[in-house]
Amino acid sequence: MNAPVKNVRQLESYIAGQWVRGAGKAVPLLDAATGEPVALIDASGIDLKAALSFGRETGNPALRRMSFHERALMLKALGQALMEAKEEFYALSTATGATRTDSWIDIEGGIGTLLSYASKGRRELPNTRTLVDGDVELLSRDNSFSGQHILTPLEGLAVHINAFNFPCWGMLEKLAPTLLAGMPAIVAPASQTAYLTALMVRPIVDLGILPMGRFIGAELPRKGSVALIVGFGFAIGFATTLAEPDVLVLARQIDDISENGINGTVVLYVIGGGVAIFTALAMARIV
Repeated sequence: MNAPVKNVRQLESYIAGQWVRGAGKAVPLLDAATGEPVALIDASGIDLKAALSFGRETGNPALRRMSFHERALMLKALGQALMEAKEEFYALSTATGATRTDSWIDIEGGIGTLLSYASKGRRELPNTRTLVDGDVELLSRDNSFSGQHILTPLEGLAVHINAFNFPCWGMLEKLAPTLLAGMPAIVAPASQTAYLTALMVRPIVDLGILPMGRFIGAELPRKGSVALIVGFGFAIGFATTLAEPDVLVLARQIDDISENGINGTVVLYVIGGGVAIFTALAMARIV
């Protein structure tokens, strides 16, 4: 029997570079075996127009500036990072009603698909932004007029609507060719198992190699301001610590164990401040 999830948290959507919660009343998602709550979900009020605009105006140009090989290496890095975190996915996958063998197809099968496309992209595609399609076509008898077809990434973005029974593989097997082709995507997982998809999306975002992370990493040094870079490091360290579920659980446990003798919120901010300071110092040392 599955152990109950200790920290039932509300799922968030990653919209235009930030995590956003729904504006309505969240609905519990239940463990398929025990009926215990696993997570809370609500997508009402989320600005999908902003998501579409961000994908078209920021994600698409950033991906199109990358070559096939650069995008393939990005997929490889994502696959390797997800493979390192696979046991965390397996642990939560039991709540979907899947066995370890079932989960292997979904989790490592999905990651393997990502890595397969990364390999094919580097072996079978040129290190260019466009792909030559066929031979030069003669359009005049004396060859004074000829043409060549080339393939380029489409403008816009893809929308992926995924099924409940493959919350990991269903996302990754669509994302791999989409990103390799230079197209950003909006992923819409089935609600019943969205908590597992959300768990896998977190390390993808945290890795920082998708267009948003590359854009920030490239633009900050160009500003030439050490204070800006250090300040950004402080903000990132503080925000990511406060958003970390394990730290939130720790703060609540301190509150409970001490019977409110030690304020968990104060502990949370002290930890966040400490991480923020060390992150800022690390950034200052680099620059």
